[in-house]
Amino acid sequence: MYGDDQDTFDDFILNGRALINFEDKDTRELFSRLQRGKPLNVPEKLNAFPGDIVPLMRNLGAHPFFSKVEFSLKRYKKYHIAAKLLLIEKDGITETQPKKLFEFFKSNKSLSNESKVAKKNNRVLNFMDKVFPESKVPEINSESWFLNIYLLSSRLLENYNMDSKHKNLHDFYIQTWAKVEKARKTSSGETEILRFVDANTKGTNSKANIDFRFDFLIERFLQLNEDIELLDTNRNFDHYEKTVIYRRDKGFCQECGKKVEWEEYDADHIKPHAKGGKTTISNGQVLCYSCNRSLGKK
Repeated sequence: MYGDDQDTFDDFILNGRALINFEDKDTRELFSRLQRGKPLNVPEKLNAFPGDIVPLMRNLGAHPFFSKVEFSLKRYKKYHIAAKLLLIEKDGITETQPKKLFEFFKSNKSLSNESKVAKKNNRVLNFMDKVFPESKVPEINSESWFLNIYLLSSRLLENYNMDSKHKNLHDFYIQTWAKVEKARKTSSGETEILRFVDANTKGTNSKANIDFRFDFLIERFLQLNEDIELLDTNRNFDHYEKTVIYRRDKGFCQECGKKVEWEEYDADHIKPHAKGGKTTISNGQVLCYSCNRSLGKK
């Protein structure tokens, strides 16, 4: 009997997880919580997933804009929000429940800091940082409000020249938040605002409610900013345009002056597309790959 018990004990498999890049205080907090029998929450579970997507989530959650929000970010709340931003930039507006996030992380393990999704996430957060220059934004007082302004900023950057519209968006958001919160407190106001209140406080992870909130905000912003310049829908130079630009510039990079072989050449917008620059030969120039990347980061 003793031998059987010993074999059972020796054959027992202990499951464990490695805590990578955890600071001492985080490890101690996790250990304390486990000792108290407190279950892991969604972001803590996501943080234990394998793949490049986890350091990407952490990096996104470390963006300075998170320090401006007026709600608690304890227990990796910023990771939870970062995961939702990754999901929505990759798949479009969709459900953001835990099950959906877990499935997304399992199927996108290789998503890294160098991906288009990550670059778009950071571009939008950098833009939001400029829209709200103050150290705290009390009007971003919940996760749903964070997602609202993120989605609005993302779509506007994608389709419109927002170079001189920072204050317009800032004031629009502040004023809209005040109207919505007043309607929430008084349970009175125009029908659409009351519907927004409902979508912003109940079932906030559902696609239908996220869609409604986004449509509500972008329609009202565009109504108040009729002069906003729509970006050229054609973002990329075609083969003919690239060839003419290359021959016109004699194959020399217009930034550093070095000769660029055709296969190493990027056709770049002189006036950036994001600032209303058109995809035309006259607005195109030869850039080497390294100069194009360098200008893109600026």
